[in-house]
Parts: sequence; structure tokens; C-alpha cells
Amino acid sequence: MSFLSSCQDKFSNAILKAMPTRNILFSHHEFQEAVATHFGIPSPICHPVLGQRILNNPKCTQLRVDRYGYNLKTITGATGDHIRTLHDNIVATISSSLSNAAISHRGGPYRTCKDLFSHLIPQNLCEENDRHLQGIIPDLMIDATRLIPFTQAESLQGVISLVDAKTLAPGLVYSEHSNTKPNEAVEKRSSAVNTQYHRHAHKLDRNLHHTAPGTLGIIEQELNTYGHSGRVLGAVVGAFSECSKDIYTIRDLIAHCQALRLTDHLAMDLTIASGIFKHQLTHHWGLTFSRGWARLLLQRRRDLLQHGPASTPSPRQQPHHRDNYADAFLRHRRRPRFSRPGPPPRRA
Repeated sequence: MSFLSSCQDKFSNAILKAMPTRNILFSHHEFQEAVATHFGIPSPICHPVLGQRILNNPKCTQLRVDRYGYNLKTITGATGDHIRTLHDNIVATISSSLSNAAISHRGGPYRTCKDLFSHLIPQNLCEENDRHLQGIIPDLMIDATRLIPFTQAESLQGVISLVDAKTLAPGLVYSEHSNTKPNEAVEKRSSAVNTQYHRHAHKLDRNLHHTAPGTLGIIEQELNTYGHSGRVLGAVVGAFSECSKDIYTIRDLIAHCQALRLTDHLAMDLTIASGIFKHQLTHHWGLTFSRGWARLLLQRRRDLLQHGPASTPSPRQQPHHRDNYADAFLRHRRRPRFSRPGPPPRRA
């Protein structure tokens, strides 16, 4: 499962090819978990609590800690915003890269897209219609209408595109017998995003504007003005940090814009400059996604388990809040040094 998901994905393999930077530091336990997840080996942090019940809503499915930590990642009805934190981190990372490339967009931590369809929807919605409204609010809106066309990222060129970011935990979609191709799980999830958006828009038109069957309502017509034929991009990050093709498309667009700015000042081939920025974005995003999944597992192990005397890890297994690469280097430099034994000093 981990091999099919990561064997050909550049973002997933960044954990092995890229050194952590000043902005993306891994703690000791985060790096352990990220590498273990990539190779599909048992989780080191889950071994001391193997078989322990995971705390969640009693009405939801009750699960116990497994060898790989998959149940901690997939459990429903759990307290805390661990999945939301991971999702927001993915959106903020892409939004920051778009800003660095001077690409006009909305979304991310500062400019949300919540009011995108508000002029077509009345106030005080019922619970069902509010759920459909949440289903058509994108995470990002990328405006590529003023950018110079190029051969790559064709699905973004000349249009204003909506992007919905999704995370895919290691559930049944990975274990289906049809998943025999690399990245097939994230591509299935990505293709479902556009279908779900148009389904929610159609139901809102039917419930709020009484649209007749077989006709397009005003909300769905508005949705079709974005992207090519109304297609919504599904930026999916899988459980092994593998990514859907739409994330590669956004990366290529950002790299192209950064390369254009660089070649305005330096005599460099545009293709070479674009390749350099693709390489940098792949490493930065790939490390960020791998660290995000590792933090999710560590945080849920901390918050969703009953820590008693029997389940408390030994001091060597307990994570240290300052246990990162910089502090490890400083401890190495400050350790006491012992000289080799020599002859005793002479008496005066």
C-alpha cells in the first residue's frame, strides 16, 4: 500500500531526498514517524500503547491502537482539531507559495472564500441547506487570467479556478483491490471533488430557488463560470504524502511565474529556471506534508489515549519539546570532552 502510493510520487519521496530547512524542522519523533509511514513499517510511537482503546464519541466506531497508527489517523468522533490543523497547514503552504510568486488568489489564513456565493443565497438557512453551502466553499481561488500562457498547467490558464484541499487518511480506499496503480487513491478522491461541488450546487438551487429538474439554476451557473467548464480542482494529499495531479498543476504554475521573474534579471533559460523552482517547491511541500501527518499521529496519541501507569512510555520514549535538529547539534557541541590519558604532570 505504501509502495504503490509513494514509488512514483515526488512529494512523498521528498522525505528521503531533501534535508529539513530552517522553516521545516522535524523533531526526533516526527522524523521517525514520517520515515516509518513512508516505508510502511510499524510506528515506533505506537508500539508502547499497542492495543489500547482510542477515546472518541461512544456513538462512533470504537477502535484500538494498531501497529502502524492507521486507526489513530482514521478514527471518527475524536476531540480536537487535528485533521483541521493538517488541512489548514496544507492550504497555508500553497497560499504562501502563490503569494511569493505574485499570483493573485484568495484563500489561506487571511482571505477566505466564504462569501463567494453569498449574493445568491439567502440568510438563515436550515441545517440541510447550510451543509450544502459548506460543500461549495473552496479553500483557494486562483486568478490566472493575466498570466502569460505556457504549455504546462493548462487547466489553470486563462481562468479563475476554485481549489478544494483534501486529506486522505489510510482507510478502505487504499485497500480496494482496484488500487493497483500509483497514486490511484488520491486521484479517485480528487475526481470526486468536482462532482460533489456540482451536486451541492444543484441541491441548493432546487431547495432555495425551486429550479426545475433538468435545468441549471443560478448557483450552478455561477459555479460554471470558474475554471474550464466549471471544473473544481481537488488538491488531495494522501496518507503517505502523495499528491494528486492538481497539486502538481498548481506547483507548475507557481514555478513558471517565479522563473519568469528570475529570467527578467538573469540570462537563464526559462526551462532551467522553471525546473529549479519546481525542485524547491517539491521539497518544501513534500517535507511539510510528511511532517504534518507525523504531527497528527503524535498529537492524537497524546490526546486520545488514557495515559496511565501501564501505558506511560519510558523516559527514552517520551518526546522532548526541544528535541529538534538545532538543539541536538548544540547538545553535541556542549558535551564534555575527555582527553586521552597521559603521563602525570611533573612536580616542580
